[in-house]
Amino acid sequence: GWRWTGGGELSREEDEQWVRVEAEDRGAAGEYTGGMATDEIWISDRKPPGAPTITHDWPGVIYQQAGSPSVNPYTLTGTKTDDTATIWLNGERSAATFPISTTWAAPFVIHDKDNPVSAVAKDAEGNYSEELVEDTIVVDISVWYVDDDAAERADGFPLDGFTPETSYRKISEVNAWADALDTIHVASGIYREQVRMVGSTTLQGAGRESSIIAGPGWGDVVGGAAGAVIEGFTIRGSGHVAGDFGVDFRGASSFTMRECTVTGNFDGVGVIGCAAAVVRDNIIHENMRDGVVMSDGAAVLENNTVDKNGRSGVFCDEAGGSAVKNNIITGNYIGIEVSREGPQISYNNVWGNHQADYKNCGVGAGDISVDPKFNEQ
Repeated sequence: GWRWTGGGELSREEDEQWVRVEAEDRGAAGEYTGGMATDEIWISDRKPPGAPTITHDWPGVIYQQAGSPSVNPYTLTGTKTDDTATIWLNGERSAATFPISTTWAAPFVIHDKDNPVSAVAKDAEGNYSEELVEDTIVVDISVWYVDDDAAERADGFPLDGFTPETSYRKISEVNAWADALDTIHVASGIYREQVRMVGSTTLQGAGRESSIIAGPGWGDVVGGAAGAVIEGFTIRGSGHVAGDFGVDFRGASSFTMRECTVTGNFDGVGVIGCAAAVVRDNIIHENMRDGVVMSDGAAVLENNTVDKNGRSGVFCDEAGGSAVKNNIITGNYIGIEVSREGPQISYNNVWGNHQADYKNCGVGAGDISVDPKFNEQ
């Protein structure tokens, strides 16, 4: 059994007492078996502050209105007892103010989606209210902003990507929060990172000459996602081994890339195992090996300029469900190369490729072979 003993002495305050509690383990005959546990209990008749409330005065979902200041931080309000000294939100002391003795207001940093919030009160002696008050703020941000030159906020709160003035500095910061149907606007600048897109989002650059995604020199630079769109970037800086792409569509059905420049990578664009992927109106040039790799899927390569890539401008393997049409394919080692089943080839200008314009495939319907007369200035 257990025998409990207790003793203690009064502290400086007469209404407080520290009590030492000891517990020791003894056998049936009362012999001590060596087990001992001790602890201290603070006994006080001081009443803790009353629990605060959180006034649920926000709409069911908080949205960011275009042209308006960031909704972050959101000002929480509530009631309190007059002996409350501080309000603690989610376990941290808040910058709460007390408009009157029975109310409080505090800024609360919010993010996209669900924001759980809990509140407790603390009095001047350090006693916490006994009841934990909880609620949830739901936020839906559908338009995001990224700017590598974004300045720190004047109010001291963190950048949130909700407005142009509070832009995140990296694309990957937005992708941690973005979800389907969101649009991410990326300002002019050089973004030195690898980007993994989020399904059914649109990543919108400021133009291929202005917004640059520069990879670290290993792996892919941009990884596609199903239903996503990327537009208006220069993409460079992949790794240096086979399978390192500037943009890798691998398995990303309905992925679209348009009006981008893909250059300075090991391979330019990988369209592998994709259904309904579209590569349109891009410049894909000066990549170390292949400009575009199309394999095992159904994709459309249309209205692109594919030039000066180290091996094939377009390399196709089991690409029978794909189409290569209306492209300029020039200055590569090989123009269009097919390993096994090739795509539908039509209405391209395939000219001036060093070894051959076509390898293991024939001239496509409506294809021509004339100098495109690029203006290199």
